[in-house]
Amino acid sequence: MKTKLTKVIAMMFVVLMVVTALPVYAGSADSMNCDEAKASKILPESSTKSFASCGHSSYSEPPMGTVLGTWSPRSNYVRWLQDCLNLLGYNCGSVDGWYGNNTKKAVQAYQRANHLGVDGVFGDETHTMIRLDFDLLGNPFKVTARNGLNVRTSANTNSSIIGALNYGAYVYIITVEYHSNGDKWGMIDYNGTLGYINLFNSRSSSWYVVAS
Repeated sequence: MKTKLTKVIAMMFVVLMVVTALPVYAGSADSMNCDEAKASKILPESSTKSFASCGHSSYSEPPMGTVLGTWSPRSNYVRWLQDCLNLLGYNCGSVDGWYGNNTKKAVQAYQRANHLGVDGVFGDETHTMIRLDFDLLGNPFKVTARNGLNVRTSANTNSSIIGALNYGAYVYIITVEYHSNGDKWGMIDYNGTLGYINLFNSRSSSWYVVAS
């Protein structure tokens, strides 16, 4: 009996040692703050969760491809847009979910300030810019430039080309550089080397990537 008891105690001790040696997880990437998620390169599962966890908006982010305008019914997607614009300093008034004249004017002001097409309609280009403004870079961006994008050694067209991304390719952007002329460049990891791609060309008001 004593021998059996000794064996049981020994087995319990071994199990306890194994359990305590296992890594302890505080939660998934969704529960990490933005800086932790970026530093560890663990990406949040959805943009809605990461946007809320970064402290920007408590409303659901609309999926890419959503178009909102004065014809839109009252919704939380409109509330999300209003909340974001208010946080960015473009006053929509109350966050009531209605896409009224105040919201349209705020969208127009935001588009004008960011060298976008000014139509007062929320679409993929305005959506992408809001993501960049909030540094929501945990999700991939899709290359939409038909001829692809050159990857350069620095954020200007005079720098050397180290590679290229094809149309339709997905890329994770590390940081964004805003130039005084309105151009926007993104730093990426290109095959283990830091490189830069042109995200937005202010002269043609053209986006070369879109959030996915």
